[in-house]
Amino acid sequence: MNSFFRKKVNRKRFKNSGMTLVEMIVSFALLSLIVAASTVIISNVTTLYYKVRGENYARQVSDIVMTRITSEIAGAKYSRKNISSNPSIASDSNSIELYDKTNTRLIISVSNEGILNIIYPEIDDKIETENSRVAVEWKFDKNIYNGFVIEELKFAQPSKNKNAGIAEGYGLTGINSGDYPDNVVAVYMKLKSPKYGEFSMYKYVRIYEAEGESFNMESVE
Repeated sequence: MNSFFRKKVNRKRFKNSGMTLVEMIVSFALLSLIVAASTVIISNVTTLYYKVRGENYARQVSDIVMTRITSEIAGAKYSRKNISSNPSIASDSNSIELYDKTNTRLIISVSNEGILNIIYPEIDDKIETENSRVAVEWKFDKNIYNGFVIEELKFAQPSKNKNAGIAEGYGLTGINSGDYPDNVVAVYMKLKSPKYGEFSMYKYVRIYEAEGESFNMESVE
């Protein structure tokens, strides 16, 4: 009986003998590999998440701003007789001046704060004084920008050679000026966020009242 009892005790002690030093080292090595791999995966997933979220925010902001700009350009007034009232692009390509659907003069550009700025210049009507007004400045609420600012806003006619140089800054190459009529305007925009980085967008929009006639929209400031 004593011999049988000692065998059972020894067997029980053997089962509870624990891990050896080698087993512990191997376990910690495997654990460290798992942790390292998990860290890389989590980091990549987090980076991808912020990149996708940043692109979504940037796209939302750019869509809102670009829609406002292109709607004004598409509806701009054009006249064969009164050439001075036709749309004109500044020599530095940073602004465009036009008369909108209501025959109101406006200038589209970017403010020093990096947000869309539409200026309705002063009207001083000596004959019909009720038509006079002070200059008006229109801007979107800053909250719609989600922390982004407009780093650059450029306007150009794709039918002119100057457009190709601007387009290259947005990754567009091989643009043939002969493929576009003069009533098409290219709008290029770069957004920037300290959290999400940079985002670029461009659109080509047609001035519907103009029928592709030859006219130069560049003006000297």
